Amino acid sequence: MDFLSKAGLSACKPEQDLKFASDAGELLDDPSTYRRLVGSLFYLTNYRPDIAYTYNIGGSDQPIFMDKPRSSHLEAAFRILRYIKTSPGRG
Repeated sequence: MDFLSKAGLSACKPEQDLKFASDAGELLDDPSTYRRLVGSLFYLTNYRPDIAYTYNIGGSDQPIFMDKPRSSHLEAAFRILRYIKTSPGRG
């Protein structure tokens, strides 16, 4: 729940049916927020194996996305956080 608070998503609602493309969206002006969020999610995959697959499919750990993240990558990370909110006791 601390991750949700840091990302400003503590009041978010869960979403489904994400269509993810690696080149969709605009480049982020400040990628540091995305990088911190992805780092936190990477840590969380050790305790939440249910998000590990989605985290890796999203390409979050690939250097190309860390170097030039797009708005769609940030949205994918936010969706993982929304999922975590629906199941805080897992892991």
